[in-house]
Amino acid sequence: MRLYPQFDFASYRRRARLWRWGAVQLLRHGRPRMVFSHYGGVGDALMVARVLHEWRKRHTLRPCVWVITEDPGLFALNRDCDHALPFTHETLRMLARIGVPICSLHYGARDEATDRDQQPDGHLIATMCRLAGVSGPIELVPRIVLSADELASGRWAAGAVCIQSTTRNARFPIVTKEWGAERFAEVVKSLRAAGRRVIQVGSRNDPPLPQTEDWRGRTTLRETAAILAASRLFVGLVGGLMHLARAVDCPSVIVYGGRELPEQSGYTANVNIVSQPACSPCWLWSRCDHHLACMTNILPASVVAAINEALSVPRGPLPIDRAVVAPSSTSRP
Repeated sequence: MRLYPQFDFASYRRRARLWRWGAVQLLRHGRPRMVFSHYGGVGDALMVARVLHEWRKRHTLRPCVWVITEDPGLFALNRDCDHALPFTHETLRMLARIGVPICSLHYGARDEATDRDQQPDGHLIATMCRLAGVSGPIELVPRIVLSADELASGRWAAGAVCIQSTTRNARFPIVTKEWGAERFAEVVKSLRAAGRRVIQVGSRNDPPLPQTEDWRGRTTLRETAAILAASRLFVGLVGGLMHLARAVDCPSVIVYGGRELPEQSGYTANVNIVSQPACSPCWLWSRCDHHLACMTNILPASVVAAINEALSVPRGPLPIDRAVVAPSSTSRP
């Protein structure tokens, strides 16, 4: 019989490696005054970048700030962020152990029993700003900073319409956001008949759309951003590419449906195709008792008409949505 439990050498080595790695990060990038964390999708990371920008406006002495996110590469070249790290709970625990303040920007919780997200009180960016202790006027525009070389690398897509077929291969796929690849294929058919160049972007496993230039899974997120920055229009669904397009001022036509509303997660600069039955907005993930009526009621012809409307407007800087965030009862440094 052992008087003491067997020592877990493997666990000890993992912790030792983590602390050595953490020490290197601190030496290279400085001890952070604040760490903002968010475990979410691509769109969430881009909205975190906006929150960080608004926070910086209110801290002119420029304290050291880190971000912990699933997409640290989206913060490259972003001077609002001193260091971006991949999201792990071990990293958060390590930083907490040495007394670094950590602000979680997680804006809602999914109720597994009802399959429903908590609805935000206002736009998601405003909600995240409130969590960060940011109050007053803000801009509701996600952010990414691209270099001149990156922007130049995407100019081959100038004038094209970029399109996606699904968000099912996102980090957090939500069935109630789906419109159907077959409907997008009908949209592409109409665009090609009108002589439009169409580029399909998205994940490698997204359903292919006929008659498009297929770039699924062939670009990084930053390369996709450069393509969108040069494109004439983006056509897609609520998700990461919608936010990425807005971050680079690419006009968009978004098949919104009714799961959520543009004033909660979108942008008025886009042409948002909304369908609002009595159950909308539901914020459900997959358990729809109405056979996704808010999505299936939207016809391809309606999307083509919205695309023609968007293309009738000259390409240029998009109008900026703004909001005023009320002070939070919980102050942040």
